[in-house]
Amino acid sequence: MSGTGPGAADRSWPAARSMTVNAPRIVHFTTVHPSDDTRIFSKQCVSLAQAGFQVELIAPGGGPIMERNGVTCRTVNVPASRVLRMTIGQVRMLGAVLASRADIFHFHDPELLPTGLILRLLGRRVVFDSHEHIARDLAEKAWLPRPVQPLARALGRLVEEIADRFMSAVVVTTAGMRRAYPRGRTILLRNLPKREEFPRAARWSARESVVCYVGLVSEFRGSRQIARLAESTEARVVVAGRLPEEERRKLLGEPGWRKVDYRGPLDRQDVVSLLSAAKVGLAVLLPMRNFDDSIPTKLLEYLAAGIPVIASDFASWRALVEGYDCVIFVDPLDDDAIANAVTELLANPERAQRMGSLGRKLVLERYVWERELEALLGLYAELLDRGASPALAGHG
Repeated sequence: MSGTGPGAADRSWPAARSMTVNAPRIVHFTTVHPSDDTRIFSKQCVSLAQAGFQVELIAPGGGPIMERNGVTCRTVNVPASRVLRMTIGQVRMLGAVLASRADIFHFHDPELLPTGLILRLLGRRVVFDSHEHIARDLAEKAWLPRPVQPLARALGRLVEEIADRFMSAVVVTTAGMRRAYPRGRTILLRNLPKREEFPRAARWSARESVVCYVGLVSEFRGSRQIARLAESTEARVVVAGRLPEEERRKLLGEPGWRKVDYRGPLDRQDVVSLLSAAKVGLAVLLPMRNFDDSIPTKLLEYLAAGIPVIASDFASWRALVEGYDCVIFVDPLDDDAIANAVTELLANPERAQRMGSLGRKLVLERYVWERELEALLGLYAELLDRGASPALAGHG
């Protein structure tokens, strides 16, 4: 395995050997994700700061400028309404990023493509980070009326084509997403666990009979199945993550939700503490096309923490852990199958512990963020070596 930390960064970007005022300046910006987003802040921005870059993150909010983990964090007042966020919020974000005078601009939301295009017109180096299959994702949004979904898919495809043609580079999170960007400079940057967050697994004897889910709480991510599990199991079901109001209203009709220990969004330290106390991790997402080609970050984090997982039976997920008995795959629409899998693991602690150990071994050998970082450092080095970026002249 390649080394990590500043030494590894030196090989990909020699100029970033120390934190100096002359180091390249990178600005990440988003109108959708919070300033403590794990992928954007903890993995990308903090890692880049550790590699020696000057890093700034601009995200929604109203607080003062702060320095966190070597990253300068600024906020922009972004309206809550989707329409106002994409219009007024975009104008405010454009003003903020233009004032930053960065060497590379890296944005994370498809709706910010107009800002990206303006930056390209000004000759700036701009990277679009596509977290999802945009066309698929838009077509499957629960809040979109069904007759509008084909139009949403076409709009998503247009966004992909414009990004492919005009951005300096596109970052994708799965190999399959590369097909949406066939012409331009594309790198794969999977959203994998950070090794440093999971330095060791907690002793099995110190764990409790806790079944946990960490992540966005929504119907498509199995919130109803989790509530029904809490109704049927004697284990404590703990859920941590953002719960949108519309999703909370849906769960009011599930009696089992009252038995769920819902802890709200947690910081990274508390997430690791929760996983260190649990004996089972849940990743029972419902069947959607967008999940056919996905990297289940939470599943890998559960395994990194040394706990076995009950997960949806998707072919791409099976392929990730092939040869390692660390996951019980179930039909996510079968409540009995989920409950039986939980019962089996809790009733057989030796098997559960063995599965957790195998899963941790797998993740540390194959699926850690520190390996992915080298691809991002290489991309930045390539863009910076090119000098000034021609305005809307394709990729450069």
